[in-house]
Amino acid sequence: MALEVLYLLPINLISLRQAFDACQTRDPDLFHAYLDTFGIKLRKQQEREDIMRFVDRVKREVDPGALNDFYIGYVIPRISKEFDLLRIGANYILNIEIKHIGPFERIEKQLRQNRHYLLALKPGVRIFSFIASTGELYAIDERSEKVWPATEEELIRAIREQEVEKVEDLDRLFSPKQYLVSPLSSPEKFINQHYFLTNHQEEIKKAVLRSFAGPDIRCALISGPAGTGKTLLVYDIAQHYRRQHGREVHVVHCGRLSEGHLYLKNNDWNIHEIRDCETALREADRSGGLVIFDEAQRIRSEQMIGIFERMPEVGAKFIFSYDPKQYISNAENRGELFTRLRVPHISHTLKTTIRTNREIASFIDKLLDLRRLGHDPHIRYQPIYLQYFDDEGALRKFLRHLKEREGWEVLASSRSVQDIIGLEFDRVAVVIDERFHYRDGRLHSSGSPAEYPLHQMLFQQMSRTREELFIVVYRNLEVLKRCLEILRRQRQGNATTGLV
Repeated sequence: MALEVLYLLPINLISLRQAFDACQTRDPDLFHAYLDTFGIKLRKQQEREDIMRFVDRVKREVDPGALNDFYIGYVIPRISKEFDLLRIGANYILNIEIKHIGPFERIEKQLRQNRHYLLALKPGVRIFSFIASTGELYAIDERSEKVWPATEEELIRAIREQEVEKVEDLDRLFSPKQYLVSPLSSPEKFINQHYFLTNHQEEIKKAVLRSFAGPDIRCALISGPAGTGKTLLVYDIAQHYRRQHGREVHVVHCGRLSEGHLYLKNNDWNIHEIRDCETALREADRSGGLVIFDEAQRIRSEQMIGIFERMPEVGAKFIFSYDPKQYISNAENRGELFTRLRVPHISHTLKTTIRTNREIASFIDKLLDLRRLGHDPHIRYQPIYLQYFDDEGALRKFLRHLKEREGWEVLASSRSVQDIIGLEFDRVAVVIDERFHYRDGRLHSSGSPAEYPLHQMLFQQMSRTREELFIVVYRNLEVLKRCLEILRRQRQGNATTGLV
């Protein structure tokens, strides 16, 4: 049985080659165990052979020590961006992509993408692509986006001259928040296209555009839980329509417009509040472009039915982006009415969470439903903070301290839920007071209008964070007890498995 490794470990490429030679004919399973020990996934025979060709290419020119500390197949958490060979240095980062074959256009696109991701860490980068079937080399660096045919001397010099740094935690170095661009929180970066979609987002985008290219499909439904990148995806499709096709796009936001929306409007984007939906439909009918409903689960049911009735007579394409769980009012449709669509449509679901931290998502899930309590050895709940207060004055002073001194976004007091729909923040603090209680294992609330349940608003607030979550419990020992139970169970489990 292979040893389970939680983190990718660096390896010496000469060692990799010699282990491959020693094991491939006599004991292939032993080589697989060797790879597993370092967290390396080279399952395909072609992948293994291609990387061995690269090692053979360079090992004649450098000492074995110069090929130490390479990470093979590192993937940025939550983004799924992979690097074939990666090594961190004080003077520059070295990245080498291994391809068996490939048209130059694909090589060029990959090297430019890698340059974007690595320059977010430090200004120096050296990036190469090695084509195993032909021995060709291509390169790009930080000075420009131009890709050129590289020489072996350039590659060897980049390997030799790198001042290698030991890295304790690659995932901490490659923090996903450096790459997650929101059209609403970072509209300037979005307009200048300083972002990339994940492979999953790209696949859905291509499928939608392919469907819209014909006359039959009029509408696309894009759903997914919080943090899966729905808003970025649909805004990117809008940007594609605007730039590639010159078609008019109308975005209907089903909530209050944020500063990011206003920034886009000032840069010639057609952004509407849901109350101006009829204007968007009328103008789209005239131009024949695209209408996007973002946060569509928040459209009131009677209004949604009215939109469905208008769609067949509007000469435009439609996209509805929604998350059934992200509702506030019981009068909202929650994504339950799409069975009444009267135009041909397709549906896609985003599943991989790229914004929300996995530990935060797990904690929220368990906090809202205690029946989901369980132990995951890979989760420690390090981004979760918890404090209890019984005095209102102390509570107010503490929240003010969090906001003004430590930079937390205190959503319980600084913004209404209506204002944060579609937005995201690095650090969010929320207050759970005596109006919350558990019934049949689920978190409920009382003392609020039946149309606007507080526990649903709390979910909206908590799911806005990307990196850290601060739970402030006020005069509610039941919720405090349950929070401690979640955290204590996880820590006790990690102690049992040696992951403390």
